[in-house]
Amino acid sequence: MEELSLEKQPVHLPVINFDPLIHQHTVEKRHGDLLPNTVRAIVCGPSNCGKTNAVMALITDPNGLRFENIYVYSKSLNQPKYVFLKKLLEPGRLFRIPRP
Repeated sequence: MEELSLEKQPVHLPVINFDPLIHQHTVEKRHGDLLPNTVRAIVCGPSNCGKTNAVMALITDPNGLRFENIYVYSKSLNQPKYVFLKKLLEPGRLFRIPRP
């Protein structure tokens, strides 16, 4: 397999965010500071690669996703993390996940 090499090019194409020029009003942030306002994602990977932990972090961290509904599809929703998530998201329950 050939190794990837990066070379700085003499000609550049700047990518400008035209949103502020076109949208004169400010848009309220829907999610945390690390994410755009619209997020579409499929989380996939081999067993034990951290998919569930990554999704749990997105759901529970203040810089993660803000949501009205969550749909979890799994062959085994009785896993301890999914049971924990279900309890965590019960209506009226305020939660704070201790961070290391």
